[in-house]
Amino acid sequence: MKLPPATRQLVNRLINGFDPRASAIAKDQLKLTDTQIQGLQARWSQELGLSLPYQFLPLQDSVDLATFLVTMTSLVQAWTLVGNRGVGGAVDVATITRTQGFQAVKQKRIEVREWH
Repeated sequence: MKLPPATRQLVNRLINGFDPRASAIAKDQLKLTDTQIQGLQARWSQELGLSLPYQFLPLQDSVDLATFLVTMTSLVQAWTLVGNRGVGGAVDVATITRTQGFQAVKQKRIEVREWH
């Protein structure tokens, strides 16, 4: 799934602990080399990023995390001028597992309108 840039920025800020654009700002302002920027990014990730054990998260926690990230993005975009509002409205949630395949967890209901 390809996320819109504004969505990626918000999720990256939360998960990684910094906005990816901060590297370019630091490089320009402080006249840092590419090697220094890589070291700075590694330190930011290690010290500011969330320690999420993705490989050990139960399925329910994974569903909750994904739903939270989409909802958080929608709310932040509604309150700010961060990018084009590419997220909003009802959230469809599904899982794909090796044993059960695709399973809809939450799906918005779409109905046919009656035209009188």
